[in-house]
Amino acid sequence: MANSPARAEGPGLLPVIAGGVIGAIVLFWLVGIVIGTIVFAVKVATVIALIAGGFWLYNKFSRD
Repeated sequence: MANSPARAEGPGLLPVIAGGVIGAIVLFWLVGIVIGTIVFAVKVATVIALIAGGFWLYNKFSRD
């Protein structure tokens, strides 16, 4: 009965759990990288906007 074709043997419970844990860790790591990249881009855009705003204000108020 162990070689019955009606029952498909898959991987054991431990490899499935290990794969799920490793997959969750990798997914968490990738999401962290994506979020970190977005936050960095927002910081750079904010600095550029502040510098541009400073130049704009300087040009606006320095025309005497």
